[in-house]
Amino acid sequence: MPPTEDRDKGITEGFTGAVRGKVTPTLAGGPPSNPIAAPNNGGTVARAPQPDMNSHRLPSTSPGVDTWLLILGNAVSTFGNGVFLVALLIYGGTQVNSSQFLGLVQGTAYLPMALFSLFAGRVADRLGPRFLIVLTDLLRGVVFVSFGLGFSNHSLGVLLPLVFINGGLQAFFIPAVVLLSVRLEGDFHRRGQRVGVLGLRTASLHTATLAGNALGGILFVAFGLSALLVATGIGFFASGLSEMFIRAGRRVNEPLVDPGPAQKSTNPLEFLKMFPVNLYLLFQIVLPLLTILLPGYLTGGLGLPEQAVGWVFALLLAGSIGAGLVRARGWKGSANGVVGLTLGSTLSLGILGALDLFGFGIPLGLGVIMLGFFGFGLGWMYLSAIEKVQEGAGKTGGRRHGVLETLTSLLVPGAYFLGSMLVPSDPTLAPAWIFGFGLVLTGGTLYLGMGRRRG
Repeated sequence: MPPTEDRDKGITEGFTGAVRGKVTPTLAGGPPSNPIAAPNNGGTVARAPQPDMNSHRLPSTSPGVDTWLLILGNAVSTFGNGVFLVALLIYGGTQVNSSQFLGLVQGTAYLPMALFSLFAGRVADRLGPRFLIVLTDLLRGVVFVSFGLGFSNHSLGVLLPLVFINGGLQAFFIPAVVLLSVRLEGDFHRRGQRVGVLGLRTASLHTATLAGNALGGILFVAFGLSALLVATGIGFFASGLSEMFIRAGRRVNEPLVDPGPAQKSTNPLEFLKMFPVNLYLLFQIVLPLLTILLPGYLTGGLGLPEQAVGWVFALLLAGSIGAGLVRARGWKGSANGVVGLTLGSTLSLGILGALDLFGFGIPLGLGVIMLGFFGFGLGWMYLSAIEKVQEGAGKTGGRRHGVLETLTSLLVPGAYFLGSMLVPSDPTLAPAWIFGFGLVLTGGTLYLGMGRRRG
């Protein structure tokens, strides 16, 4: 059996060392096949050639108890957040009577993400992701229950601090939960098993978001805002308690060992130049503009009922859920595959705009398929970006994701502000804008994908 310290190194090695074809120490006892002697503290350690880690060739396996506990806890808290958001928007529109309410809520939610995400990523690296996940969920439970029971008059002075505190705790939660998901997935890969923890988590979160958004209005009318705040807090408590039972050992909960000089970069932000990452950032600029445009276009331009707005966003989420489920089976594809899939999804958006712009009309079935495919491409691109951020990160995975969250928290509100000034209110101009968005995203995908750094 190899020395203990070398086994620990093999177990705790960075997420994509195995994926990139790195040779790692043998994790099981007994002599490996075709051993290759490698020096270690003056001796030799039996090393086997790294198996082909193309995920579609790996044997599929059950995600395991730890993964299901993480997924379940995340889904419960995400469902509560979805209910809270819809209830908050309804309450703001019917009770507060402030035309600036939506903008205030958006700004208050994103501000702590921009302020704290960099620091939060470092904390996740230092303390380990599981501890931070449990702590933030339990604290959010305390906050929501306290606000629900302690305030009967939910004015802006009460709701905005709640939104800010929730956003601040979310800033610490996100890098930690991504880090734990990536490390769980990497541990499966090192054992030669095919489990896409990130994809499974994304599919479950979007499903919980759909359910929360769909039920938020119904629950608000039935129980009122105070009861929903208490219920959301109880959901956070349940999430934190379930996540406490994640028993994965040091290989996923403690900071990873240094990735070594072969994976180091002199620039700590080098990952931002990778194709999926900068493509993801481009989408964070364009998608808010599309979000502003769609409601007026669907109801005013196409004459659809107001419920169609929810249907369209549900279709986009459903496509992203599909991408998560495919990735959950371990299918990742190559950089060329990401380029091709993203191109297909952006072209589908441009085609929808062109059909209406040039008077052909949009058949219902074709619209549903293309919107779903666009959502699938968005989900696939997001997961590819997250994996590239963590590639070779070693013990700095949380900090890297903190950088990405900080940039996103700056880009999205800025894009909403820009869109409120630029996007026309006339629904007859919307097809040209949608066609233009498709061209911009397609051109951006081609430019970035054909560059030197696809990752």
